[in-house]
Amino acid sequence: MVYVFFSTLVICILLMKISTRVTFLLDPKDMVGSQKFHSSPTIRIGGVGVFIGFTVGIYLIEVERALLLTMWLSSLPIFFSGFFEDITGTVFVKVVVRFIHAAFNK
Repeated sequence: MVYVFFSTLVICILLMKISTRVTFLLDPKDMVGSQKFHSSPTIRIGGVGVFIGFTVGIYLIEVERALLLTMWLSSLPIFFSGFFEDITGTVFVKVVVRFIHAAFNK
Protein backbone atom coordinates (compact mmCIF):
# COMPACT_ATOMS: atom_id res chain seq x y z
CA MET A 1 0.00 0.00 0.00
CA VAL A 2 2.96 2.31 0.42
CA TYR A 3 3.41 2.22 -3.36
CA VAL A 4 -0.07 3.67 -3.83
CA PHE A 5 0.65 6.56 -1.48
CA PHE A 6 4.01 7.36 -3.03
CA SER A 7 2.72 7.12 -6.60
CA THR A 8 -0.07 9.56 -5.74
CA LEU A 9 2.37 11.85 -3.96
CA VAL A 10 4.82 11.89 -6.88
CA ILE A 11 2.10 12.51 -9.46
CA CYS A 12 0.61 15.36 -7.40
CA ILE A 13 4.03 16.98 -6.94
CA LEU A 14 4.74 16.68 -10.67
CA LEU A 15 1.36 18.23 -11.47
CA MET A 16 2.13 21.15 -9.15
CA LYS A 17 5.51 21.69 -10.84
CA ILE A 18 3.99 21.46 -14.33
CA SER A 19 1.12 23.80 -13.44
CA THR A 20 3.55 26.62 -12.65
CA ARG A 21 4.77 26.44 -16.26
CA VAL A 22 1.43 25.70 -17.95
CA THR A 23 -0.79 28.53 -16.75
CA PHE A 24 -4.10 27.18 -18.09
CA LEU A 25 -3.95 24.55 -15.32
CA LEU A 26 -4.16 27.28 -12.67
CA ASP A 27 -7.37 28.91 -11.53
CA PRO A 28 -6.91 32.65 -10.88
CA LYS A 29 -10.68 33.03 -10.25
CA ASP A 30 -10.27 30.86 -7.14
CA MET A 31 -8.85 33.84 -5.25
CA VAL A 32 -11.95 36.07 -5.52
CA GLY A 33 -15.31 35.63 -3.80
CA SER A 34 -16.83 35.03 -0.40
CA GLN A 35 -15.99 31.30 -0.20
CA LYS A 36 -12.53 31.52 -1.71
CA PHE A 37 -9.55 31.23 0.58
CA HIS A 38 -6.53 30.79 -1.69
CA SER A 39 -4.01 33.61 -1.76
CA SER A 40 -2.31 32.47 -4.97
CA PRO A 41 -3.51 30.71 -8.14
CA THR A 42 -4.41 27.11 -7.35
CA ILE A 43 -4.01 24.03 -9.52
CA ARG A 44 -7.29 22.74 -10.90
CA ILE A 45 -6.34 19.17 -11.87
CA GLY A 46 -5.27 17.72 -8.52
CA GLY A 47 -7.79 14.92 -8.96
CA VAL A 48 -5.61 13.44 -11.71
CA GLY A 49 -2.96 12.44 -9.16
CA VAL A 50 -5.59 10.93 -6.89
CA PHE A 51 -7.15 8.98 -9.77
CA ILE A 52 -3.75 7.66 -10.86
CA GLY A 53 -3.10 6.56 -7.26
CA PHE A 54 -6.49 4.83 -7.28
CA THR A 55 -5.55 3.08 -10.53
CA VAL A 56 -2.19 1.95 -9.12
CA GLY A 57 -3.97 0.72 -6.00
CA ILE A 58 -6.39 -1.36 -8.03
CA TYR A 59 -3.48 -2.88 -9.92
CA LEU A 60 -1.53 -3.73 -6.73
CA ILE A 61 -4.32 -4.96 -4.46
CA GLU A 62 -4.55 -8.75 -4.49
CA VAL A 63 -8.29 -9.13 -3.88
CA GLU A 64 -11.20 -9.75 -6.22
CA ARG A 65 -10.14 -8.03 -9.45
CA ALA A 66 -13.59 -8.08 -11.03
CA LEU A 67 -15.08 -5.88 -8.31
CA LEU A 68 -12.16 -3.45 -8.38
CA LEU A 69 -12.23 -3.26 -12.17
CA THR A 70 -15.97 -2.52 -12.02
CA MET A 71 -15.33 0.25 -9.50
CA TRP A 72 -12.59 1.69 -11.70
CA LEU A 73 -14.69 1.54 -14.87
CA SER A 74 -17.67 3.12 -13.11
CA SER A 75 -15.48 5.99 -11.91
CA LEU A 76 -14.25 6.88 -15.42
CA PRO A 77 -17.27 9.01 -16.47
CA ILE A 78 -17.08 11.13 -13.33
CA PHE A 79 -13.31 11.45 -13.61
CA PHE A 80 -13.41 12.55 -17.25
CA SER A 81 -16.30 14.97 -16.70
CA GLY A 82 -14.41 16.51 -13.76
CA PHE A 83 -11.20 16.65 -15.77
CA PHE A 84 -12.99 18.34 -18.67
CA GLU A 85 -14.57 20.79 -16.22
CA ASP A 86 -11.16 21.60 -14.73
CA ILE A 87 -9.56 22.19 -18.13
CA THR A 88 -12.40 24.24 -19.65
CA GLY A 89 -13.83 25.87 -16.52
CA THR A 90 -17.32 24.80 -17.60
CA VAL A 91 -19.50 23.13 -14.97
CA PHE A 92 -21.82 20.41 -16.23
CA VAL A 93 -24.27 20.12 -13.35
CA LYS A 94 -26.79 18.11 -15.37
CA VAL A 95 -24.17 15.52 -16.28
CA VAL A 96 -23.04 15.06 -12.67
CA VAL A 97 -26.64 14.83 -11.45
CA ARG A 98 -27.35 12.15 -14.08
CA PHE A 99 -24.29 10.15 -13.00
CA ILE A 100 -25.35 10.32 -9.36
CA HIS A 101 -28.91 9.36 -10.26
CA ALA A 102 -27.66 6.40 -12.33
CA ALA A 103 -25.40 5.25 -9.50
CA PHE A 104 -28.26 4.97 -7.03
CA ASN A 105 -30.79 3.34 -9.38
CA LYS A 106 -30.61 -0.37 -9.97
